[in-house]
Amino acid sequence: MELAVKAIEGTMLSGTKHSETDVYTTGRCTRLDPVKVQSVTTTIHEFWLKCLDGTETKVKLYDDEVEAREGHRLILFKGTNQDYSGCVGYINVDTGRFCLFDNAKLAKHMASKAQPVFITLATGFVMAIVFGFMNGFIDGLATFSGGILLARLVEKVHSFFIDQKLSKLAEETLKSAYLFNSFMQQSIEIVSETPTTITEQ
Repeated sequence: MELAVKAIEGTMLSGTKHSETDVYTTGRCTRLDPVKVQSVTTTIHEFWLKCLDGTETKVKLYDDEVEAREGHRLILFKGTNQDYSGCVGYINVDTGRFCLFDNAKLAKHMASKAQPVFITLATGFVMAIVFGFMNGFIDGLATFSGGILLARLVEKVHSFFIDQKLSKLAEETLKSAYLFNSFMQQSIEIVSETPTTITEQ
């Protein structure tokens, strides 16, 4: 899997911010495990970006936001692989501020669609069939359950390494975009909005 972070330059157009709440239940409706109703609220920031080539693209952020108003010049950093993509940070040229987002959620999505997880699940499925024929249904089911647990572990470990690499690539892209971009030829002083520290090599 090849990870990349690329810079997209453009001007912010109209946008909206709103929240979405997902309600779900847990528990088996028993005395020891009663049903509990829980909710998760996600803040969504949507806006249009007019790119330098004249095209317009829609940007949708979950629990992250770009501090900008309509007309501000932005450099967005987009993390991609062959299966998934997402915004990992930005520079607001007009305010001189930058922000690098937490990549944990994006890394998890990328890991869940990556080859190691599918290979682990496929191997577990094949072994479950083999053990099922050899030792019976219970052994086959136990083997498949073990395969699912192993796939989750593989996904978690893979997600960690993707997160680390995305963060490194985002920092490198930010440095490059700060020094070389289409909006200005001279350096500007930028102020971080997050605890992220950029260290010159």
